[in-house]
Amino acid sequence: MANLFRSLQRYLGVGKEKYFVGHDLAGNRYYQQPSPVGGPSRPKRRVEFKAIGDDHTLYHPNRLPPQWAAWLSFTRSVEPTIQELEADYLRQQILFQKVNQIEANQNQSRNQEALPDINQSSDLELTTNSAQSNTMNDQQERVRKWNVMNQSPLEAFMPSPSNPDDQWTPQSWNPTSNSRKDENHP
Repeated sequence: MANLFRSLQRYLGVGKEKYFVGHDLAGNRYYQQPSPVGGPSRPKRRVEFKAIGDDHTLYHPNRLPPQWAAWLSFTRSVEPTIQELEADYLRQQILFQKVNQIEANQNQSRNQEALPDINQSSDLELTTNSAQSNTMNDQQERVRKWNVMNQSPLEAFMPSPSNPDDQWTPQSWNPTSNSRKDENHP
């Protein structure tokens, strides 16, 4: 009998009442549906997004204000007010202005620091041009001296690093069968 009543209730849509709770600055509407008798203890909360584009199936969590997201997840028990949402929007705008100002100041200071580097790089180019004018023998001599300087004096006395696995070669496997002695035959 109870199943028949539930089926009839689902068919007629009875018990599916939703109550408008509020809206945000973007025009999204928030609803709460009371929990059915004998059902879960918490009501169902949901949002109906304002039509943005053609696809209504896409969920955009970043478009929800954090106050309403907290209300939907039952972190917040009381729905936010329009004044609270407007104050938060104003706070975000001020924060964005401050961030843009800080980024502009940093870019300006980087540009000023880059100017002396340009002068130093032109001096570096002049020295590299003069170094290229040296003969090939001078460069070879420098490389030889550099190699001698970086060579360790103990290198001649140290054994060369070797790996014992270098000399190991795998052997073929030849299994032998053990002959069984038959208990009947001596």
